[in-house]
Amino acid sequence: MRLGRPGWLGAPGFVPLLFPGLPNRTLHADRLGQALRVDARMGTSTGLLLLDLDRFKQINDTSGHHYGDEVLTQVGRVWPAVVRDADTVARLAGDGFVVLWPDVGSVDVTAVAATLRSALKMPFHVENTELDVEVSAARGQVATALPLTFT
Repeated sequence: MRLGRPGWLGAPGFVPLLFPGLPNRTLHADRLGQALRVDARMGTSTGLLLLDLDRFKQINDTSGHHYGDEVLTQVGRVWPAVVRDADTVARLAGDGFVVLWPDVGSVDVTAVAATLRSALKMPFHVENTELDVEVSAARGQVATALPLTFT
């Protein structure tokens, strides 16, 4: 017997949030499309910051997926508080996240990236266990005509 995907998962308008208040890649793609349309109309630029949690696989492998899920939930609470209300922090997959900055010209991306990194310098606590997580980042700017350029 082959198990398929439930029909409601592909329903128009269905956008699951994986953690409280943290969009997934479907919602991120929608917001990116909106930002690019605004860029085309207004002559602005949209910025992206791709983030990976270092040692996340090690946490899952040694402590269990429950611990990894709790780390993701805690990250999902911390990072959105660091960016502007108009920005989007989304989980792409696994330990991969993206920050989307519409009208990036008004944002000091380097400073925000440093703030996002330092927000995770404190250890995470899961069931009386202290877990350390670091962040790898790549930043880019989305041109109205793709492809993406990263620095």
